[in-house]
Amino acid sequence: MTSEFSRRKSFITSSIKTARLYGFQGLDLNGVYPNTAANMTNMRTFIEEWRTTINSESNNSLILTMGAYYSPMLDQSMKYPVETIVRNFDWVHLRSYDYYLPSKNNVTRAHSALYDPSSTRNTDYGIKEWIKNGLPANKIVIGLAYHGYAWTLENPNHNMVGSPARGPAITSYGSSINYKNIKGYMKSNGAILVYNSTYVVNYVTIGPLWIGYDDVEAIRTKVSYAKDKGLRGFAAFQIPNDDVDWELSKAGRNLKVFSFGQIKEATNNFSIKNKIGEGGFGPVYKGRLSDGQEIAVKRLSEYSKQGVEEFQNEVSLASKLQHVNVLQLQGFCIEKEEKILVYEYMSNRSLDFYLYGARNKLLIHYKIIRST
Repeated sequence: MTSEFSRRKSFITSSIKTARLYGFQGLDLNGVYPNTAANMTNMRTFIEEWRTTINSESNNSLILTMGAYYSPMLDQSMKYPVETIVRNFDWVHLRSYDYYLPSKNNVTRAHSALYDPSSTRNTDYGIKEWIKNGLPANKIVIGLAYHGYAWTLENPNHNMVGSPARGPAITSYGSSINYKNIKGYMKSNGAILVYNSTYVVNYVTIGPLWIGYDDVEAIRTKVSYAKDKGLRGFAAFQIPNDDVDWELSKAGRNLKVFSFGQIKEATNNFSIKNKIGEGGFGPVYKGRLSDGQEIAVKRLSEYSKQGVEEFQNEVSLASKLQHVNVLQLQGFCIEKEEKILVYEYMSNRSLDFYLYGARNKLLIHYKIIRST
């Protein structure tokens, strides 16, 4: 289509007409992966003509966006026309997933890895390359995968990221499984969820079946990454894949992902002098962040009977609560397999005083959170 002027013009005219007819705010160009130098040149021309035509209209200008590969380099010799993209598109949403597939890779892999110490096929690398080549961070939208992939392990006892596999697993859903079906698999089989902070990925093993995907921990970390890097935002692929409670879609709500180093520094390496209490979850420490903010840090004890599910439940519930007598959850840390919750710090008196003190007994007559 892009190689002929008449076809480009026809597409441009009809796309704008359709957007105006249905009151759309913009148009999105998706699935753009030119495989020859000629196609890349034609795409550059098409983009310029599309934006020029939109700008020439007397109506309100349409937003113009583009879906692109995770890296500006499609291969060693083929690169997107970044200057043209910057000049003509309002933002670019990246395909930050499907880096590895069971049909092509005979080892278990993180198909939507945020980081990968052994490969450039990861989201962080791709975003840095786009920025290095001239695409501003505030024009980049990170893609969040609401699906995972299932491999068949060679040996069920070797079940980490990078373990040998025979290829795609045979499931009732195929090797590509959406999030809600993955959760159903886990529930029916009593499977244990594992989070790998090196790649920022979750995985679950059921016998020889290995499923790699993004659960709440991975999604929260990627949303926090997007905020920290000053990206335009994040986009889900695809919303219908979420579970009935919309857990992934709600996962990024105003919570910060702290590094383990930040928590260690804030608590003076979990000093006994900073310890202010202990509960079923584990010890609680007072801390001070580098900007001076005081925090209360709950660190899961190795002796605690609580695990990943309870940690997720507390993060999910506490992030939704808004009450004058409840300390707000600020964020969490799951680096180095830690499970740490970071709350506001209440000085002078304990939380119990404010919840159950004489004045507030008149306000609160119920248990706000019941421990799981």
